[in-house]
Amino acid sequence: MDEQTAFRTIEALKNQLQPQGFTVNLAFETTSDSIQGSIITESGGSIPIQLNKLVDTAEWELKQLEQTGIVTIPNLSDLNGLVLLSRVNLVEILPDRLINARNVKLTNLIIKFMHEMENALYIAFHVTIDTWELPIGGRNLEIDDFTIQLAWENERLSGSFQGRTKIVGNEETPVQGDLQNGFILAGNLGAVELTSLASSWGASLKLPSGFPRLVLPQVQYRIEFSEHTPFVLLYAQTDDFGQLTIVVRKINDNWESFVIIELLDGWKFSNLSSLLQPLDILQIKEPTLTLASVPKPDFNYTKSDGTEKSLNMRKDFNLSAELILQGAGLEFVEKLIGRKELPLLLHAAESFTEAEVSVDLKQKIVLLPDVIIFDQFAIDIDPQPLVMELICEATITIFGTALPQFRTSATIEEGRTELSLETIEPWENVFGIRGFKINKAIFEMETAPSPKYGIYGDVAISDKTIRMAAQLIGNAPSMIAGSLQGELSLKETIRDLVGLQLPDILDLSIKDFNIYAVADPQGVTIGDIHFDPGFALQGTLGILGLDLFVKVIVDPHNGIYAHGSLSQIISLGDVLKISNATGDGPPSATLDTRTPSPGTPAPPILQLSGMFDLLGLKESIEVSIEKSEFEFRLKKELGISEFELHCKVKQPNFSAEGDFQFDLNVSTGPITVAGYNLGRIKINTGFKGSTSVSFQDGQFRMSIDGKFHFQGNELSLPKLQLTAQLESLEKLPELIKQQISDNAGELFKDMLADPNKWLQGIKDELIEGVENVSKVLKDKFSRSAEQIGTDIRNTLGLGSAAAAQGLKDINEGAENIARVLKALGDPSGEVRAALVNAGFPSEDISHAMQVVFSEIAHIDFPSQGHIDTPLTPHIDMPLTPHVDIAEQGHCDIEAQIHVDVPGQGHIDAWTGHIDSGGFIHGDFGGIHGDTSVTPHLDTPLIPHCDTPLTPHGDIASIGHGDVSEVGHADSPATPHGDAP
Repeated sequence: MDEQTAFRTIEALKNQLQPQGFTVNLAFETTSDSIQGSIITESGGSIPIQLNKLVDTAEWELKQLEQTGIVTIPNLSDLNGLVLLSRVNLVEILPDRLINARNVKLTNLIIKFMHEMENALYIAFHVTIDTWELPIGGRNLEIDDFTIQLAWENERLSGSFQGRTKIVGNEETPVQGDLQNGFILAGNLGAVELTSLASSWGASLKLPSGFPRLVLPQVQYRIEFSEHTPFVLLYAQTDDFGQLTIVVRKINDNWESFVIIELLDGWKFSNLSSLLQPLDILQIKEPTLTLASVPKPDFNYTKSDGTEKSLNMRKDFNLSAELILQGAGLEFVEKLIGRKELPLLLHAAESFTEAEVSVDLKQKIVLLPDVIIFDQFAIDIDPQPLVMELICEATITIFGTALPQFRTSATIEEGRTELSLETIEPWENVFGIRGFKINKAIFEMETAPSPKYGIYGDVAISDKTIRMAAQLIGNAPSMIAGSLQGELSLKETIRDLVGLQLPDILDLSIKDFNIYAVADPQGVTIGDIHFDPGFALQGTLGILGLDLFVKVIVDPHNGIYAHGSLSQIISLGDVLKISNATGDGPPSATLDTRTPSPGTPAPPILQLSGMFDLLGLKESIEVSIEKSEFEFRLKKELGISEFELHCKVKQPNFSAEGDFQFDLNVSTGPITVAGYNLGRIKINTGFKGSTSVSFQDGQFRMSIDGKFHFQGNELSLPKLQLTAQLESLEKLPELIKQQISDNAGELFKDMLADPNKWLQGIKDELIEGVENVSKVLKDKFSRSAEQIGTDIRNTLGLGSAAAAQGLKDINEGAENIARVLKALGDPSGEVRAALVNAGFPSEDISHAMQVVFSEIAHIDFPSQGHIDTPLTPHIDMPLTPHVDIAEQGHCDIEAQIHVDVPGQGHIDAWTGHIDSGGFIHGDFGGIHGDTSVTPHLDTPLIPHCDTPLTPHGDIASIGHGDVSEVGHADSPATPHGDAP
């Protein structure tokens, strides 16, 4: 190799690579035809290379050294500078997430160039990524062992890539692609269910219940990129439905799913559901089924054959097609608008039972130029049963004068078509006549089974309104009707028309009434106005000061009947509201003077029905009305209360009275009398009350009283008067509880004035929260210490300790408390325990016990300083300083022979006892047994101690004396006191 050429080539290579962010380290050996070295990437990665001059050419070849194996670089952007030598930018070709993928393994890097290095002639390399995570469809799609092969030659970039991934479930599938049409990944899937496939990528799809389970036998998928954002295309062919396309793409930062199925020719609606079978009679073409998680107008997608298509994607399930206007009576529509096809749309959200089928033209149709123009043309189709209704608005021009717009509708059934035209707005100054106006006009025509024509007109001339209607079947009139606006007495109208006398209790008026005679026994309907068969009045009755629009059916031989709803809800000062059963409309009324069938009771002549709401107390009832008065009874629970009220309405006034009851559970207080806190009173009983409510001349009034039992007594609540309207009767218990609290001192005065009743209330837990019972007993009720002790210990049942504490709380001393407790029958031990519990000093307790329990004899074994009481013979165990309680010491009464149980050791414990027999003596506290077969006496008959102090047995004899070696005997043997 020419050394000069080699150096020029090295310098050219360095000059080209260094501006791209690379550092080139090369060494040239004159004995070799190759140059070895490395390229240091911008991130610090090192790619070992060898530079060779190709034989018989002016080209050089830079190759990655094979003996070094695989080189790992941080990411593909490290190679972008090398690729730029061929004027190719990887960033513009590969997705940014692939460019920035970590730990890329580089192999087979080759660059061919002229030694001037103006640009590269050929560049190729392989890279492998262990796992490439591609965020798509709301999840990270992991592609394992992802390998990319890129080559640039002859001004053209080529490449391929492959790997393995899991599209649905855990089954791995190969994925591959090339750069022929950009960066595209592709692969195939086995059989998979439609909704599982779509939902595994993007948003879940909502299908109507009953939608058939659609299994796709084989699915092709493609992952493409739009401005570095991936989207998914899936294609499948089904035998029953046709070509399927699924698109999953990001819209407004959310992953959404779209399904398009181009249905087969001859496809039937019943393929979806048997509920849609009636629609199979319709002839359609180019049916397309769509599912979308969000609406997307002008939705563009690529079909499996590569062609582009645009659709208006509506949310959820939709089916669109072209409806051919043939069969099922649609020839009428074809002739009417001069079109052979119209767009059809079927929408179903929750279920096919709620499927909506419509045809919407969304354009004007000129039926007759300059005369009739149809606008907002649409057809509503109901599958069950199959009925089609044509709806549009018509503009009609006659002799250059534009008539008001007409709303046109047509009901289309097999063998029958009904057409209706109705004005949308009044026609002023008809034919130029001032004061002549047609408020409403309807024209109807039915083609089968016999031609039928109906016309209705609402004509206003000056200040009078005349309504007219007529119907003809063929050439024969079947009905005629007319009305005149005004107000008349219903009694007089019925009497003058048919000579029928109505009862005197009815004081009703009728206005804006109609008179009609209908021969058709089925009645006649023109537009939305129905005329019942026979002779009838139709008008507005005046009842309770409100209007009641009814049709009054008149039978000259039997009476009249009318039923309808009042014009508005009856509201009397928001105290009483009368509405329909659901509370959102006015109540209904029925007028019936007909003679009932034999054996059937006569109904009320005038009856009001609805929901009666008295301050929240609601009940659906029917009441009989006489003139403008009626009465009714409400028996209902509301909240915790049960009411039974008798109500009376005489417009515009209202009154009600009756009883109520509820479970009273309330705590009042604390109650203070003369400065003493007597506690809180707990009431848990039933309350029975009475109330009256009235609304007279616009003024609300209400009174409440009642009774309840407490401690065996019946207490009466002071009457409560209200003039401010109560929000609801449900609030009544709270008012009563407050009334009890406000009047507790008066209500419970007997109990609060009697200490025995007051104490019984505390014991029965009807009174709580008393801060100092003994202080109240002493200061308010003037009870003595003895009475207070008895009250606490016995009446309240709290025991001696509580009695001692209570007496101490009112500054009673230990001696007086001991005396009270002894008088109540407490032994000395319980008295002492009560004093100790009350916290008295030991000196006070000793003194109290000495004074109060002076009759108990005892002997002392003094070992440590202590105080003894009382001054009688007794025994003290050697303890710490203490106070002796009576009966802890003991004496043997009478010098009688006695027996200790043979062979059983025993301890004279610290508690006192009485031995029957023997003089005063002390057994020291060691364990010992008296072995005694025969009765014996201990001698001497003076106070003494038994020795030794260890367990021992006394030898049996008729009598014996113990030698006193240790211990001691107190003398004299008469009652005495030991000094500490």
